[in-house]
Amino acid sequence: MTDCLIIGGGLAGLECANTLITNGFDVTIAEAGATLGGHVAQWHECFPFQRTGPEIVSESARQIDRATVLTGTKIVRLDLAPNGNLVATTAAGERIEARTIVVATGFELFDATIKEELGYGVYPRVITSAELERAWADGRLPFDTSDSTAPRFAIVHCVGSRDLKCHATHCSKVCCMAGIKAARELKLHYPTCQVTNYYMDLRMFDTGYEELYHEAQTQQNVQFVRGRISEISLGNKGRLKLKSEDTLLGIPIADRVHGVVLMVGMQPTSAIACGDDLPPIEQNINGFVSALSPLRANETAAERIFVAGACKGPKNIGETLADARAAAAKVMEKLGKCPPTPSSPI
Repeated sequence: MTDCLIIGGGLAGLECANTLITNGFDVTIAEAGATLGGHVAQWHECFPFQRTGPEIVSESARQIDRATVLTGTKIVRLDLAPNGNLVATTAAGERIEARTIVVATGFELFDATIKEELGYGVYPRVITSAELERAWADGRLPFDTSDSTAPRFAIVHCVGSRDLKCHATHCSKVCCMAGIKAARELKLHYPTCQVTNYYMDLRMFDTGYEELYHEAQTQQNVQFVRGRISEISLGNKGRLKLKSEDTLLGIPIADRVHGVVLMVGMQPTSAIACGDDLPPIEQNINGFVSALSPLRANETAAERIFVAGACKGPKNIGETLADARAAAAKVMEKLGKCPPTPSSPI
């Protein structure tokens, strides 16, 4: 038996585990993937920290050697044991007993092949924002521009976000900033290039974001066009042809570029079933985990089951870390009031 089973070994799960271990609690982490760190571990440079994803993850994982870590372990069901503890069942049929549980399953990236008109999976020069980050992290250029001295790139915002056709009405929140950061990086690695951001609305909500936007315009000469891309097709000389409309000027646009980056949004992960003896883990209108209320943002209807991080909805890194620590505080509060219970034979 463990004091706390954390479902998910991404940034939220690791930070929650680190906080609990530092305060003397026994922690087990169940991660469905083969490695810990989630999406952040694959990112190159994170704004505004100017640090790589692996560096940020390593700080939250500094106590990880004191936790029981189960990778390749997908939790599919939660039940209440006869002694009052919680029991999690894995996809392989194994059972893990815990006094408390934190659901920190994070998010999935939108599958860009669903937006067929954008040509992802058809044209090699159409890539996702995640693929762009991996290219920078691997130390390679994402696009071959040897045939041009002044390449052109397009960054398409809100791919799989705020899109009724994709049944994704929510805003993924961080994509505006990430798109501008991507434009700056393209300008850095391709000094003679021109980059255009095609956006619905720019929501520069956090500290330093508006300044980043202003700097991209005034210092890097990044262009911004308000309008959705209606089609990407193959043009002359291997270029990609973009059809759009400038919704501010009310005129159609046709652009030819060497590469396209799709800013794919955050999507909810699959739900975890609960037995009849536990209230279900609710989902909100967008499919993310729903906490008990906005004022009890880490609690669920089940007394000892808590939630943390982007499984509740899109969050940036700072928000994810803070939310994970808040969930850990709730766990410690609950464990402090609950005397240890004996393990059930499972």
